Amino acid sequence: MAIARPSTLAVEKTVASERREIPFRIPSTMQAAVYRGVNDVRLEEVPVPEIGPGEILVRVHTCGICGTDLKKIATGSHSAPRIFGHET
Repeated sequence: MAIARPSTLAVEKTVASERREIPFRIPSTMQAAVYRGVNDVRLEEVPVPEIGPGEILVRVHTCGICGTDLKKIATGSHSAPRIFGHET
């Protein structure tokens, strides 16, 4: 049995009629888990990174820390301060 689907044109008209312009301002700060030393990671307010040519700024809702980063935090193998968390 076939399921009836709206035409693409009808969907586009519906979406277009519901679209609203919402101004968005990039905040000046964000929260980050900042590595401060061996087994010392703190949630801090830090500046939002500046973007350069050819770059984009992505707002991340949730981020993890991988096992390798946990080892770096536990052993102090990297200089501080540092923001780990590439596991989006």
